[in-house]
Amino acid sequence: MKLVSIVAASLLALCAPFAAQQAKNTEPSTQETSLAAERRELAEIQLLVSAERKFTDAKELLGKLAESLSARTDAEAKSLLDQVKKLDRSVRRALGETVADENSILVNVTTREKGDTVDEAVLAALSRRDMKFIGELGSRAGPGLATAVREDPDALPGEFSDDALFLLLQLDPRRGDELLREMLEHDSFFWRKRVVRALSEASPWQGASLFSTDRPRRWLGAGIQQTLEKYVEDADVGREALRQLGLLSSAGADSAVLLAKIAEGMRSADSLQRRAVQDVLGFHRFEPMRPVLEAALEDEDPSVRLTAARILVNHPDSRALLAHATDAEPEVRKLVAKLLRDLGQSNWREEEPDALARLLAVEDDGIRGQA
Repeated sequence: MKLVSIVAASLLALCAPFAAQQAKNTEPSTQETSLAAERRELAEIQLLVSAERKFTDAKELLGKLAESLSARTDAEAKSLLDQVKKLDRSVRRALGETVADENSILVNVTTREKGDTVDEAVLAALSRRDMKFIGELGSRAGPGLATAVREDPDALPGEFSDDALFLLLQLDPRRGDELLREMLEHDSFFWRKRVVRALSEASPWQGASLFSTDRPRRWLGAGIQQTLEKYVEDADVGREALRQLGLLSSAGADSAVLLAKIAEGMRSADSLQRRAVQDVLGFHRFEPMRPVLEAALEDEDPSVRLTAARILVNHPDSRALLAHATDAEPEVRKLVAKLLRDLGQSNWREEEPDALARLLAVEDDGIRGQA
């Protein structure tokens, strides 16, 4: 009996550590099942970044969350830590920090001085050509982009999409307009080239940001308009500036400079200048150009009269062309005949029968036939 007791005691001693280990292994780990709070915190940080753009605050919170998760050993915590690290890398890039690779170690930022670092982040993004990030910032990137332009106004990147001025006019047109007004007296070849290229690609007159909300709407972009009105006289960028000023005017801006330039260009001995003017007349709204075109019908140069007639024939509300049924330029008379046909006799007023009679009196069988 004594021997049995001794054997039983020995067996119990041998099994005790194993049983204790089994009991330990079967105890549910409270640590391993309490990730709900951490997940909720990560979601709040993501909202802080995407909605409020508070990158500095987000970085500090991510550092603390990473520190907490690093003490965990379970797979679920490690997976969540990977998500935290990924978001941290994005946040640090937004703050202008250099992030070498996906294995970068989170930095303790609890002692970093808080402040608005978006401008620095924009400048850093420009240096690494991260235009996608800048685009995501929208108008908030405006101050940083304006700073970049001021620091190096004569920079002319090979691609317009890499140009801080283009991005500024696209994302924050009002600030871009203010900058152009500020830089109006800056005069260099590269700056002028940069401006007309950026304006051409951004086309700020196509949006509503620089127009008033009342009716009829008014153009508010004085900086852009004054710049283009100055540049139309420039030998290097004048023709492109004229085209853009025409687009701006056609969108609703009033420009006496443009009207004067059109009138002058129609009479220019420079064929390229005349072509540039004709291009503007081709797409521009009719009413602002109407006085210039009707006045051009009285010019002594037949090519000027013909240019005006080719546009006026498509706008029967202007009766000025009917007065030129006996024009010395045959092509102008042909356009008068075309206008009479297009109007239709039922829509004629007093001027039309008189114009027809004068056309029929012309000793030109071709024109009489058309009439």
